[in-house]
Amino acid sequence: MSYVRRYPVPTVILGVAVALLALAAPAAAEVRTGQITSAVDEMISGEADLLGATASYDSTTGSVTFTVTTREAPLLTDETLALGVGLATGATCTDPLMAIAGRFDEEGTATWRERLGPGVETEPMPAIKSISGAITTLSASGSTLENRPYVCAQAFVAEIGPAPEERLKEPFLDEVSFPISGPPKSIPPPSSPPTTTIPTPTPKPAALAIGTPHPLKLRTGRWRKVVVEVSDPGDTATGPVTLKMKASAGVVLKPRSGRLKLPALQPGQTRTVGFRVKLAAKAKARSTIALTATAPGLIAKASMMVRALGG
Repeated sequence: MSYVRRYPVPTVILGVAVALLALAAPAAAEVRTGQITSAVDEMISGEADLLGATASYDSTTGSVTFTVTTREAPLLTDETLALGVGLATGATCTDPLMAIAGRFDEEGTATWRERLGPGVETEPMPAIKSISGAITTLSASGSTLENRPYVCAQAFVAEIGPAPEERLKEPFLDEVSFPISGPPKSIPPPSSPPTTTIPTPTPKPAALAIGTPHPLKLRTGRWRKVVVEVSDPGDTATGPVTLKMKASAGVVLKPRSGRLKLPALQPGQTRTVGFRVKLAAKAKARSTIALTATAPGLIAKASMMVRALGG
Protein backbone atom coordinates (compact mmCIF):
# COMPACT_ATOMS: atom_id res chain seq x y z
CA MET A 1 0.00 0.00 0.00
CA SER A 2 1.29 3.44 -0.80
CA TYR A 3 3.09 5.70 1.66
CA VAL A 4 0.43 8.42 1.33
CA ARG A 5 -2.43 6.09 2.17
CA ARG A 6 -0.75 4.10 4.91
CA TYR A 7 1.13 6.73 6.92
CA PRO A 8 1.69 10.11 5.26
CA VAL A 9 4.09 12.38 7.12
CA PRO A 10 2.13 15.41 8.40
CA THR A 11 2.75 18.90 7.08
CA VAL A 12 4.70 19.88 10.17
CA ILE A 13 7.23 17.12 9.44
CA LEU A 14 7.60 17.50 5.66
CA GLY A 15 6.71 21.18 5.41
CA VAL A 16 9.36 23.72 4.34
CA ALA A 17 9.82 27.39 3.60
CA VAL A 18 10.20 26.92 -0.14
CA ALA A 19 12.23 30.12 -0.49
CA LEU A 20 15.09 28.35 1.30
CA LEU A 21 15.18 25.67 -1.40
CA ALA A 22 14.70 28.04 -4.31
CA LEU A 23 17.34 30.58 -3.22
CA ALA A 24 19.98 28.27 -1.74
CA ALA A 25 23.05 27.74 -3.93
CA PRO A 26 23.88 24.11 -4.83
CA ALA A 27 25.87 22.51 -2.02
CA ALA A 28 29.42 21.30 -2.66
CA ALA A 29 29.69 17.58 -3.32
CA GLU A 30 30.56 15.82 -0.06
CA VAL A 31 29.38 13.28 2.50
CA ARG A 32 27.79 14.94 5.53
CA THR A 33 27.37 12.97 8.75
CA GLY A 34 26.14 13.49 12.30
CA GLN A 35 25.01 11.62 15.39
CA ILE A 36 23.28 12.07 18.74
CA THR A 37 22.70 10.14 21.97
CA SER A 38 19.72 10.57 24.30
CA ALA A 39 19.05 9.59 27.91
CA VAL A 40 16.67 6.74 28.81
CA ASP A 41 13.06 7.88 29.33
CA GLU A 42 11.13 5.40 31.46
CA MET A 43 7.92 7.38 30.81
CA ILE A 44 7.54 5.83 27.35
CA SER A 45 7.74 2.25 26.07
CA GLY A 46 11.14 0.78 25.29
CA GLU A 47 10.47 0.37 21.56
CA ALA A 48 9.59 4.09 21.29
CA ASP A 49 12.44 5.42 23.49
CA LEU A 50 15.17 6.79 21.20
CA LEU A 51 18.66 6.31 22.68
CA GLY A 52 20.63 7.48 19.65
CA ALA A 53 20.72 8.09 15.91
CA THR A 54 23.25 8.58 13.11
CA ALA A 55 22.75 10.14 9.67
CA SER A 56 24.81 10.13 6.48
CA TYR A 57 24.01 12.13 3.33
CA ASP A 58 26.07 11.81 0.11
CA SER A 59 25.25 14.89 -1.95
CA THR A 60 26.96 13.45 -5.05
CA THR A 61 24.78 10.34 -5.30
CA GLY A 62 21.72 11.64 -3.41
CA SER A 63 21.99 8.77 -0.90
CA VAL A 64 20.60 9.05 2.64
CA THR A 65 21.19 6.50 5.43
CA PHE A 66 19.98 6.61 9.05
CA THR A 67 20.52 4.21 11.94
CA VAL A 68 18.19 4.62 14.91
CA THR A 69 18.70 2.88 18.27
CA THR A 70 15.78 2.33 20.64
CA ARG A 71 15.86 1.05 24.24
CA GLU A 72 14.13 -2.16 23.16
CA ALA A 73 13.75 -3.88 19.78
CA PRO A 74 10.65 -2.79 17.77
CA LEU A 75 7.68 -5.14 18.09
CA LEU A 76 6.91 -6.48 14.62
CA THR A 77 3.32 -7.13 15.76
CA ASP A 78 2.73 -3.49 16.76
CA GLU A 79 0.34 -1.89 14.24
CA THR A 80 0.12 1.41 16.15
CA LEU A 81 3.64 2.90 15.76
CA ALA A 82 5.88 4.19 12.97
CA LEU A 83 9.55 5.23 12.87
CA GLY A 84 10.52 8.24 10.77
CA VAL A 85 13.65 10.21 9.86
CA GLY A 86 14.27 13.34 7.79
CA LEU A 87 16.79 15.94 6.55
CA ALA A 88 16.40 19.72 6.73
CA THR A 89 18.16 22.91 5.68
CA GLY A 90 17.45 24.82 8.90
CA ALA A 91 19.56 24.46 12.04
CA THR A 92 16.48 23.70 14.18
CA CYS A 93 15.35 20.71 12.04
CA THR A 94 11.70 21.83 12.30
CA ASP A 95 11.04 21.76 8.51
CA PRO A 96 12.57 18.67 6.85
CA LEU A 97 12.67 18.75 3.05
CA MET A 98 12.66 14.95 2.78
CA ALA A 99 11.49 12.16 5.05
CA ILE A 100 11.60 8.35 5.29
CA ALA A 101 9.05 6.42 7.39
CA GLY A 102 8.11 2.82 8.08
CA ARG A 103 5.59 1.03 10.27
CA PHE A 104 6.83 -1.16 13.12
CA ASP A 105 4.75 -4.11 11.88
CA GLU A 106 6.30 -4.06 8.38
CA GLU A 107 9.89 -5.21 8.89
CA GLY A 108 11.31 -4.60 5.42
CA THR A 109 8.95 -1.89 4.17
CA ALA A 110 9.43 1.90 4.18
CA THR A 111 8.89 4.78 1.76
CA TRP A 112 10.33 8.26 1.23
CA ARG A 113 9.24 11.48 -0.45
CA GLU A 114 10.46 15.05 -0.87
CA ARG A 115 8.90 18.52 -0.83
CA LEU A 116 9.84 20.32 -4.08
CA GLY A 117 7.74 23.49 -3.86
CA PRO A 118 4.50 24.98 -2.52
CA GLY A 119 2.07 22.05 -2.44
CA VAL A 120 4.41 19.99 -4.66
CA GLU A 121 5.71 16.67 -3.29
CA THR A 122 7.23 13.67 -5.00
CA GLU A 123 5.21 10.50 -5.14
CA PRO A 124 6.06 8.03 -2.36
CA MET A 125 9.03 5.89 -3.41
CA PRO A 126 10.38 2.66 -1.90
CA ALA A 127 13.06 2.95 0.76
CA ILE A 128 15.22 0.28 2.38
CA LYS A 129 14.52 -0.77 5.97
CA SER A 130 16.30 -3.38 8.08
CA ILE A 131 16.15 -4.26 11.79
CA SER A 132 18.90 -5.83 13.91
CA GLY A 133 17.85 -6.06 17.53
CA ALA A 134 17.18 -2.53 18.79
CA ILE A 135 18.86 -0.88 15.76
CA THR A 136 16.77 0.08 12.72
CA THR A 137 18.43 1.22 9.47
CA LEU A 138 16.52 3.37 6.95
CA SER A 139 18.01 4.44 3.62
CA ALA A 140 16.92 6.01 0.34
CA SER A 141 18.46 7.53 -2.78
CA GLY A 142 17.30 9.49 -5.80
CA SER A 143 18.46 12.04 -8.33
CA THR A 144 16.22 14.71 -6.78
CA LEU A 145 18.19 14.35 -3.53
CA GLU A 146 21.52 15.27 -5.14
CA ASN A 147 23.35 18.48 -4.13
CA ARG A 148 20.81 19.57 -1.52
CA PRO A 149 21.85 22.02 1.25
CA TYR A 150 20.88 19.63 4.06
CA VAL A 151 22.56 20.54 7.36
CA CYS A 152 20.27 18.96 9.97
CA ALA A 153 18.77 15.51 10.68
CA GLN A 154 15.78 14.31 12.71
CA ALA A 155 14.47 10.95 13.97
CA PHE A 156 11.10 10.34 15.64
CA VAL A 157 8.61 7.69 16.77
CA ALA A 158 4.91 8.48 16.29
CA GLU A 159 1.56 6.83 16.78
CA ILE A 160 -0.43 6.02 13.62
CA GLY A 161 -3.84 7.70 13.38
CA PRO A 162 -7.11 6.01 12.51
CA ALA A 163 -8.00 4.70 9.03
CA PRO A 164 -8.38 5.56 6.25
CA GLU A 165 -5.73 8.34 6.32
CA GLU A 166 -3.60 6.73 9.08
CA ARG A 167 -1.60 9.93 9.53
CA LEU A 168 1.18 10.19 12.10
CA LYS A 169 -0.06 11.77 15.34
CA GLU A 170 1.53 14.71 17.12
CA PRO A 171 3.15 15.33 19.49
CA PHE A 172 5.57 12.50 18.76
CA LEU A 173 6.25 9.89 21.44
CA ASP A 174 9.95 10.71 21.15
CA GLU A 175 12.18 12.72 18.79
CA VAL A 176 15.80 13.84 18.42
CA SER A 177 17.48 16.26 16.03
CA PHE A 178 21.14 16.98 15.34
CA PRO A 179 23.43 18.76 12.81
CA ILE A 180 25.23 17.02 9.95
CA SER A 181 28.42 18.32 8.35
CA GLY A 182 31.23 17.32 5.99
CA PRO A 183 34.84 16.48 6.86
CA PRO A 184 37.21 19.32 7.84
CA LYS A 185 38.69 21.15 4.89
CA SER A 186 42.29 20.16 4.21
CA ILE A 187 44.94 22.85 3.78
CA PRO A 188 47.46 22.16 0.98
CA PRO A 189 51.14 22.22 2.01
CA PRO A 190 53.25 25.22 0.99
CA SER A 191 54.99 24.98 -2.38
CA SER A 192 58.39 25.45 -0.79
CA PRO A 193 59.74 25.13 2.75
CA PRO A 194 59.67 28.36 4.73
CA THR A 195 62.99 30.11 5.06
CA THR A 196 62.31 31.31 8.59
CA THR A 197 61.32 29.43 11.71
CA ILE A 198 57.74 30.05 12.78
CA PRO A 199 57.30 29.93 16.56
CA THR A 200 54.84 27.31 17.80
CA PRO A 201 51.75 29.05 19.18
CA THR A 202 50.94 28.42 22.82
CA PRO A 203 47.88 26.15 23.05
CA LYS A 204 44.79 27.79 24.48
CA PRO A 205 43.68 26.29 27.81
CA ALA A 206 40.62 24.07 28.00
CA ALA A 207 37.29 25.91 28.11
CA LEU A 208 33.56 25.22 28.33
CA ALA A 209 30.74 26.69 26.25
CA ILE A 210 27.00 26.02 26.08
CA GLY A 211 25.20 26.47 22.75
CA THR A 212 22.49 29.14 22.84
CA PRO A 213 19.23 27.25 23.51
CA HIS A 214 16.15 28.18 21.50
CA PRO A 215 13.15 29.55 23.45
CA LEU A 216 10.69 26.78 24.32
CA LYS A 217 6.88 26.93 23.99
CA LEU A 218 4.94 24.35 26.01
CA ARG A 219 1.40 23.42 26.90
CA THR A 220 0.74 22.65 30.55
CA GLY A 221 1.16 18.98 31.48
CA ARG A 222 2.99 17.90 28.30
CA TRP A 223 6.58 16.64 28.31
CA ARG A 224 9.03 18.02 25.72
CA LYS A 225 12.59 16.93 25.02
CA VAL A 226 15.25 19.67 25.05
CA VAL A 227 18.65 19.24 23.39
CA VAL A 228 21.71 21.19 24.61
CA GLU A 229 25.20 21.36 23.09
CA VAL A 230 28.26 21.55 25.38
CA SER A 231 31.65 22.14 23.76
CA ASP A 232 35.34 22.76 24.47
CA PRO A 233 36.56 25.69 22.31
CA GLY A 234 40.05 25.44 23.81
CA ASP A 235 43.18 23.61 22.62
CA THR A 236 43.39 21.15 25.53
CA ALA A 237 40.95 18.60 26.92
CA THR A 238 38.62 19.23 29.85
CA GLY A 239 37.96 16.91 32.77
CA PRO A 240 34.59 15.15 33.22
CA VAL A 241 31.68 17.56 32.68
CA THR A 242 28.46 18.02 34.65
CA LEU A 243 25.48 19.92 33.22
CA LYS A 244 23.14 21.32 35.89
CA MET A 245 19.60 22.52 35.13
CA LYS A 246 17.71 24.79 37.58
CA ALA A 247 14.14 25.76 36.65
CA SER A 248 11.65 28.36 37.85
CA ALA A 249 8.75 27.30 40.09
CA GLY A 250 6.20 25.21 38.22
CA VAL A 251 8.73 23.85 35.68
CA VAL A 252 9.39 20.10 36.08
CA LEU A 253 12.63 18.55 34.81
CA LYS A 254 13.62 14.95 34.04
CA PRO A 255 15.99 13.76 35.36
CA ARG A 256 14.62 15.13 38.64
CA SER A 257 18.15 15.61 39.97
CA GLY A 258 18.66 18.34 37.38
CA ARG A 259 22.10 16.91 36.57
CA LEU A 260 23.59 15.16 33.54
CA LYS A 261 27.08 13.64 33.43
CA LEU A 262 29.30 13.87 30.34
CA PRO A 263 32.78 12.43 29.73
CA ALA A 264 35.75 14.72 29.23
CA LEU A 265 35.68 16.88 26.11
CA GLN A 266 38.56 16.86 23.65
CA PRO A 267 39.80 20.14 22.11
CA GLY A 268 37.14 21.51 19.77
CA GLN A 269 34.72 18.68 20.60
CA THR A 270 30.96 19.23 21.02
CA ARG A 271 28.62 16.80 22.76
CA THR A 272 24.82 16.86 22.59
CA VAL A 273 22.74 15.92 25.65
CA GLY A 274 19.00 15.89 26.19
CA PHE A 275 16.56 16.25 29.07
CA ARG A 276 12.78 16.64 29.39
CA VAL A 277 10.68 19.62 30.50
CA LYS A 278 7.05 19.86 31.61
CA LEU A 279 4.99 22.82 32.87
CA ALA A 280 2.86 22.27 35.96
CA ALA A 281 -0.44 24.10 36.44
CA LYS A 282 1.23 26.64 38.74
CA ALA A 283 3.86 27.62 36.16
CA LYS A 284 4.05 31.27 35.16
CA ALA A 285 3.42 32.47 31.62
CA ARG A 286 7.19 32.91 31.20
CA SER A 287 9.76 30.83 33.08
CA THR A 288 13.51 30.32 32.93
CA ILE A 289 15.77 27.27 33.01
CA ALA A 290 19.32 28.13 34.13
CA LEU A 291 22.03 25.91 32.59
CA THR A 292 25.47 25.53 34.18
CA ALA A 293 28.23 23.32 32.78
CA THR A 294 31.19 22.59 35.07
CA ALA A 295 34.46 20.68 34.83
CA PRO A 296 37.54 20.87 37.07
CA GLY A 297 38.53 24.55 37.03
CA LEU A 298 35.94 25.45 34.35
CA ILE A 299 32.38 26.78 34.24
CA ALA A 300 29.94 28.00 31.56
CA LYS A 301 26.44 29.34 31.99
CA ALA A 302 23.39 29.91 29.76
CA SER A 303 19.62 30.18 30.16
CA MET A 304 16.53 29.04 28.29
CA MET A 305 13.17 30.83 28.20
CA VAL A 306 10.03 28.70 28.56
CA ARG A 307 6.70 30.17 27.53
CA ALA A 308 3.36 28.60 28.50
CA LEU A 309 0.80 28.17 25.70
CA GLY A 310 -2.91 28.33 26.34
CA GLY A 311 -5.06 25.18 26.20
